[in-house]
Amino acid sequence: MKKYFLLLLVLLGLNTIAQDKLLQVPGEMRMRPWLESEEHIIWDHSITLVFGEKVTAYRHMNVGEFTTLAYQSPAQIADSVNKLAVQENWTEEKLKSELDRYLKEAPGGRIFLYLTRYTESDANTKWYFIIVRDEHDEKVLEQQLGYQSPEMPEGDGWWNYYEILLEKKVPMPFRLYLNKNVSPHLSDFMFRIKPVDKER
Repeated sequence: MKKYFLLLLVLLGLNTIAQDKLLQVPGEMRMRPWLESEEHIIWDHSITLVFGEKVTAYRHMNVGEFTTLAYQSPAQIADSVNKLAVQENWTEEKLKSELDRYLKEAPGGRIFLYLTRYTESDANTKWYFIIVRDEHDEKVLEQQLGYQSPEMPEGDGWWNYYEILLEKKVPMPFRLYLNKNVSPHLSDFMFRIKPVDKER
């Protein structure tokens, strides 16, 4: 009986950690699956899913698997790192180390990818890669995503929130293709990312 009680406490603890991590995902990315041609504004950038909408029998209810993303420029990364440093009372050395790391590893900014899948394996980011192209469809970079196991099912299934550091400078606006390594399609998802027009 004691073993079952301890197991229950561990599971509850893991669930709380997962809930806390889920709350880090911007609401615009996890409220509902995105539809094609819809514009979403996150962190002063407009993101539109050009193609890749998951077609389901429940499309009219807008439910199903999530594949959403957000972008932060290098300046926005530095701002968020500085805010985190204040919040967590970092030393000057740690702050400098983190800023230097992002300056070196993310000259193109960073992408946050949120996805949910019905199976645990499909939600592991190791199966995916991205291609960034400019507005003239010239390839800027291609990156394989690393291994990150998904979190326990929440709502629509297993989920993952993954940070992609863009290792080259990217032009604005740009197109981002997200593909699965074993996909039968040339491209699975395409997003268009551009700065928000401040005057609108």
